[in-house]
Amino acid sequence: TLTQVPLERRDLSSITLPINDKNLPKAKEMIKKFRRKLATTLSQGETNQVYTLNMQLYPLTNEA
Repeated sequence: TLTQVPLERRDLSSITLPINDKNLPKAKEMIKKFRRKLATTLSQGETNQVYTLNMQLYPLTNEA
Protein backbone atom coordinates (compact mmCIF):
# COMPACT_ATOMS: atom_id res chain seq x y z
CA THR A 1 0.00 0.00 0.00
CA LEU A 2 0.99 3.61 -0.39
CA THR A 3 1.64 4.08 3.32
CA GLN A 4 4.25 1.32 3.18
CA VAL A 5 6.36 3.43 0.79
CA PRO A 6 8.62 5.79 2.80
CA LEU A 7 7.97 9.52 2.38
CA GLU A 8 11.42 10.09 0.87
CA ARG A 9 10.49 7.75 -2.00
CA ARG A 10 7.18 9.40 -2.94
CA ASP A 11 5.56 12.77 -3.48
CA LEU A 12 1.86 13.53 -3.40
CA SER A 13 0.63 17.03 -4.06
CA SER A 14 -2.21 18.93 -5.64
CA ILE A 15 -3.27 22.48 -6.32
CA THR A 16 -6.67 24.03 -6.93
CA LEU A 17 -6.57 27.37 -8.69
CA PRO A 18 -8.69 29.79 -10.67
CA ILE A 19 -7.69 30.05 -14.32
CA ASN A 20 -8.44 31.95 -17.50
CA ASP A 21 -9.42 29.14 -19.87
CA LYS A 22 -7.84 31.02 -22.77
CA ASN A 23 -4.50 29.95 -21.23
CA LEU A 24 -5.42 26.25 -21.21
CA PRO A 25 -3.54 25.37 -24.43
CA LYS A 26 -0.38 26.97 -23.00
CA ALA A 27 -0.81 25.06 -19.72
CA LYS A 28 -1.20 21.77 -21.58
CA GLU A 29 1.98 22.44 -23.55
CA MET A 30 3.86 23.29 -20.34
CA ILE A 31 2.70 20.01 -18.78
CA LYS A 32 3.85 18.07 -21.84
CA LYS A 33 7.29 19.70 -21.76
CA PHE A 34 7.61 19.05 -18.02
CA ARG A 35 6.74 15.36 -18.41
CA ARG A 36 9.30 14.92 -21.17
CA LYS A 37 12.04 16.78 -19.28
CA LEU A 38 11.35 14.81 -16.10
CA ALA A 39 11.44 11.50 -17.99
CA THR A 40 14.77 12.43 -19.59
CA THR A 41 16.26 13.50 -16.26
CA LEU A 42 15.11 10.49 -14.26
CA SER A 43 16.10 7.91 -16.86
CA GLN A 44 19.73 9.05 -17.07
CA GLY A 45 22.27 6.44 -16.05
CA GLU A 46 21.44 2.90 -15.03
CA THR A 47 17.82 2.66 -13.91
CA ASN A 48 16.73 0.46 -11.01
CA GLN A 49 13.12 1.44 -10.21
CA VAL A 50 9.83 1.97 -12.04
CA TYR A 51 7.65 4.90 -10.97
CA THR A 52 4.43 6.35 -12.30
CA LEU A 53 3.60 10.04 -12.59
CA ASN A 54 -0.03 11.13 -12.87
CA MET A 55 -1.24 14.64 -13.56
CA GLN A 56 -4.79 15.74 -14.19
CA LEU A 57 -5.97 19.13 -15.32
CA TYR A 58 -9.74 19.34 -15.44
CA PRO A 59 -12.43 21.83 -14.49
CA LEU A 60 -14.18 21.71 -11.14
CA THR A 61 -16.78 24.24 -12.24
CA ASN A 62 -19.69 23.86 -14.66
CA GLU A 63 -19.63 25.70 -17.96
CA ALA A 64 -22.08 28.58 -18.03
